Amino acid sequence: MLASPVPRRPTAELLARVKNEAAALIGVGFGVFFAAFGSIFVALFFPWQLPFELRLKLPDVRTAEARIERAEATNFSINETRVRGYDFLFSTPDGAQIRGRCYTTGERWAEGAVATVRYVSGDPTVACLEGARLSQGGWIGLLVLLFPAVGVGVAGYSLLERRRAERMLIHGTVAELRVTAVESTKIQVNKRPLFRIALAPADAPGAEPRIERRSDPRAVRFAMERLESGQPMFVLVDPKNPTRTLWIELY
Repeated sequence: MLASPVPRRPTAELLARVKNEAAALIGVGFGVFFAAFGSIFVALFFPWQLPFELRLKLPDVRTAEARIERAEATNFSINETRVRGYDFLFSTPDGAQIRGRCYTTGERWAEGAVATVRYVSGDPTVACLEGARLSQGGWIGLLVLLFPAVGVGVAGYSLLERRRAERMLIHGTVAELRVTAVESTKIQVNKRPLFRIALAPADAPGAEPRIERRSDPRAVRFAMERLESGQPMFVLVDPKNPTRTLWIELY
């Protein structure tokens, strides 16, 4: 296969083996599942009202007295303190009666109390009591974006690694390298020690070796065997990134 012209046509079995070694499909599935699961939290807890809260911070908003019609505890807590919701009623200068709802962490007002409300003059339905917020979680609710972001990142990285492995297998340049050193580091990847493996071109003994880092026991054992025997190894070099290689002999 290495002697065949580019683009190569590897067997489906070899292609699947190489891609799964780069990143298993289970990683893609986990990422998709985590992103979908996280989207539920986004739908429930994301502070969708933040744009209106920012609008209420502009200097052209008006204030009025509002009466608390209802105060109740929600099912949401921040730092073990229950978030409370308030339904309020206020009147605009033209006599319109406007109702709204806002939240605080911990109790702030009781039913029947009077508080100051800020509202947008052109759209008084955008209103919030001073010292309260329009969403249950406030700015902290933005943290729920981490869940789908991590899921998308895991799935995207796995697909990218699979694509890179496929590209090297089909379009990679063949290089003959000699293992000149295999050194263990103090770093661990998935509870396995990470090794520094020095590889030098077989046809240029004095050339500066390239360093690759591997934690896969099979790859480390293979490098140690080639270091002891002095036998060169054939790799495929990524045409888009010469520092990335595929140890094709492992497959």
